[in-house]
Amino acid sequence: MNSSTIRVAPTGADNNDLRTKPKFPKWMRTIDQTEHAHFIIDAWLTLDPNSRDAFLAQLIAASIHDGPGSALERFAGTGILDAEAALAELNDVTVPIEREPWLDALGRYIITAGKRS
Repeated sequence: MNSSTIRVAPTGADNNDLRTKPKFPKWMRTIDQTEHAHFIIDAWLTLDPNSRDAFLAQLIAASIHDGPGSALERFAGTGILDAEAALAELNDVTVPIEREPWLDALGRYIITAGKRS
């Protein structure tokens, strides 16, 4: 061993113990962050059910939009809100009953943000 070598573990120690990956939740081990987004939305709305935060609204829009070209998709990706088109799309969205508060929160945001624009 030369002077520039740094010992990671004492000689004879099992280096596999040092190289094991931390135990992250399932949502942190995947590229798809859908489960993480759903957790954040649910937690946020539990803590602040009347939130009118732009980031939360964009996260909800990203989770429920119908696909490319929709007003909700555009808002989720760019923050540019066409309130009338977004509300029209929001009226057609169907979600499980436990996600109804998401639609309420997004609707509140769209209505209040639309009045400011």
